Amino acid sequence: MTDRTLLPLILIEQLGDASGRGALIGRTRLVKLVFLAQKEAPAAVVDLAGTAEPYAFWRHYYGPYSNRLLDDMHDLHRRGLIIEDSQALDAWGVVVQWQYSLTPEGRRVLDPFRTSDAYRTLWREVVRRYGFLKTQRLLQYVYTRYLQEPSPA
Repeated sequence: MTDRTLLPLILIEQLGDASGRGALIGRTRLVKLVFLAQKEAPAAVVDLAGTAEPYAFWRHYYGPYSNRLLDDMHDLHRRGLIIEDSQALDAWGVVVQWQYSLTPEGRRVLDPFRTSDAYRTLWREVVRRYGFLKTQRLLQYVYTRYLQEPSPA
C-alpha cells in the first residue's frame, strides 16, 4: 500500500509518542517536517507514497507550505484517523495553535508500517533530528538550507 497520507500520519505518531504528549503540536511544525521528509528522506517517502514529492510546496509566510497537505489533514480528520484540534492563543482567535494526534483507527492504519525501513528512516532522519527543535530554529534551518536565494554571479 502506498498513500501520501501515510507520511503525516507517521510523523504525527512518532513525534506525539516521543514527546510524551501523544500529539504533534503546531501546524507550522507539521508542514516543515513533511517538507524535510521529502528533502532529506526521499527513499522513505517513495516507499510510503510512491513518489519522492507527494506534496507540492510553495514559498509562504513561514517557509514552505502545501495546500494539498492541509487538505489531506482535514480529510484524515473527517475519516476519523486523526484528531485535529485548535486553541486560540489570543483574545480574538486570530493566532491559533493546532494539535494533531492519531485516533485508535489511525494507529491501526500504521500497524503494518512500524517495522518498515521507511518508518525507521523517518524517525532517524526527520523526527529525531528536527522534531524537537524550537519552531524558530526549525524555520531558520529550513530557510537557510532550502530557501535562500542564490547569490548573483
